[in-house]
Amino acid sequence: MYQEPGLVLIGPGGVGSKVLEQLIPHYHSYSNVVVADSQHGVAGLSSGEDLAKVLHAKRNGGLQSLDMELVRKADLAKYFLRGSIVINAMPTVFSADGLAGGETAASVMYDIEALSRGAHVVPAHKSAFGNPALYERVRKAASESGAMYIPAGVLMGPTRAAELLEWLNYNNIGVASARGIVNGTTSNMLSKIGRDGASYEDALQEQIRLGNAEKPNGEKDVRGYDALTKMRVMAIISGKHGEGQLFGLEDSRSSLPASARKKISGTGHLGIEGITAELMQELKSEGLAIKLVGSYDGINGNIQVGPMTLPLDDPLVLARDINNILVLNLEGKVNVNRMVSDVYSSYTSLQSDETGIQRHKVITEYPIASNNGLRLDSFTTRIDYDPRTNQLTIEGPGAGAAETAAGLLGAVERIRRELSNKARVREDKPMMLASQDSM
Repeated sequence: MYQEPGLVLIGPGGVGSKVLEQLIPHYHSYSNVVVADSQHGVAGLSSGEDLAKVLHAKRNGGLQSLDMELVRKADLAKYFLRGSIVINAMPTVFSADGLAGGETAASVMYDIEALSRGAHVVPAHKSAFGNPALYERVRKAASESGAMYIPAGVLMGPTRAAELLEWLNYNNIGVASARGIVNGTTSNMLSKIGRDGASYEDALQEQIRLGNAEKPNGEKDVRGYDALTKMRVMAIISGKHGEGQLFGLEDSRSSLPASARKKISGTGHLGIEGITAELMQELKSEGLAIKLVGSYDGINGNIQVGPMTLPLDDPLVLARDINNILVLNLEGKVNVNRMVSDVYSSYTSLQSDETGIQRHKVITEYPIASNNGLRLDSFTTRIDYDPRTNQLTIEGPGAGAAETAAGLLGAVERIRRELSNKARVREDKPMMLASQDSM
């Protein structure tokens, strides 16, 4: 009979604490939960009450304050039991060398160790995507032990876009090219500058204050490094990874009209540095918008990230609110209903219009704390496929601790669903054989 696997959470800070918060009211079916931070771990958690105590301790001084037996971090691997599920919410750290024998980020080493022992892994970090060789090490560890590695949190985490990319790759459907807005901080900033007339510095400081910008000063966001990293994730999953380039407003690739160039603040910019409300208003008057866009060439694997002027009816401009969006041009046909069903299980197919575009909506609900206790919040992921052009569009929130945690737990449920299905097939086989023998 199928037994539900245990759960190991590494890194109960930021996103990890939201994983715990969402597990507490819906806690069920896990025979054992282990939680480990950078110093200690605690095992044998078997109720929502236990998880609540761990969450409270983590937010008030650390796990060492718990009246429970602590696990040494060095002993954490013994809880990577075959069939267990590991959510690795450690921070992203890129290694100087991803090859065997070189220095590898601790987050990736935990993933490899867990996979090698037959545990399934759902990472929030992007550490395994520092280079293709490291990603292949992780994939090899999963393949050799028959474990599942689902990098749900590495690209537009709440939407689980990386899972869709892996589904395409597994089904031999290549990505010929792609464009995307994959950094929420800059989208927020551009909205404030263009809509409210905020200054660049005020818009940036707001993102830092809200905790949306990469520490310490948001430079990785505004200069395009974060978006470049995420586009590299897409390239590595797709199997073609080439060079990456960043450019700024002064570069001809931004396609700024000549009249607008004089409104750029300063020189030597990358990303959205130097943008002003005056510049955005002038572009709007000419039927244009400016976005930080990542582009991918599936032929050579090259990536470019920088500000681009776009017509107001461009899909990247039309993305709802401050959502992230990826527009993929595929090399072959895709059964989009099967893809969405395999990844999300629950979704809604919307009626196609005269264009024939197949539209799907995935609503993810998750509990959040409020003054009146817990309440349900939700976000929507939209997946559109145009069979005439083989264009696939993925749109939804690109960040947010609670939203990303909900995406990670969605991937965990996918693993549990697939394990349950496999167990059911194994249980049915003897019955089928017996039936055949009796004929």
